[in-house]
Amino acid sequence: LNELAASKDEFWVGLNQWRAGDRSPIQGDEAAPAGPWTKRCLTGFLTNATNPKGIIFMVAVLPQFMTDTRPLWTQLLVMAVTTMAVDVVVMHGYAAGASALRRLMRSARAVRVQNRVFGGLLMAVVIVLAADFTWNVLRALIDRKLIEVRDLGQPDTDEAHRRARLRTLLPILRNGLLIVLAVMAVLMALSS
Repeated sequence: LNELAASKDEFWVGLNQWRAGDRSPIQGDEAAPAGPWTKRCLTGFLTNATNPKGIIFMVAVLPQFMTDTRPLWTQLLVMAVTTMAVDVVVMHGYAAGASALRRLMRSARAVRVQNRVFGGLLMAVVIVLAADFTWNVLRALIDRKLIEVRDLGQPDTDEAHRRARLRTLLPILRNGLLIVLAVMAVLMALSS
């Protein structure tokens, strides 16, 4: 429910990005200097060293490669050098890709396409989330009613016949609602 309430902001961001046209968030960015390499390296190190996801990943992965038969400091040194080498290669790959995309995203047509694609994707995610929430609420209500009518009570009474009809019709209604919600969500996502 919290995700659904917060998703209205995501939908708004997607709608604004869709409407942005060919305005680029990176236009006019040439005047900002990159700064000295020591400051950039320190910023990168502090960002990676204090990243909780990275710390949790290392705590989860590191013990699998450690052994009691060798000194701990050499094992940690090998792990640190390996991690840094992989990180340098990956980060340089990201930087090269971003640099190439930056040149590509300078054209108004490319920016317009990007804004439409990502704005549409954000709105589609919100639509699917809303449909999923609606489905879960409706399914829970129908399932609760099915539990109530599970026992037929006295046979050959109007109440028993009503409960039998509900036991037959409610699953059909539940499946029909699923189909309707799925089709509506797909059509709304495709139209955005």
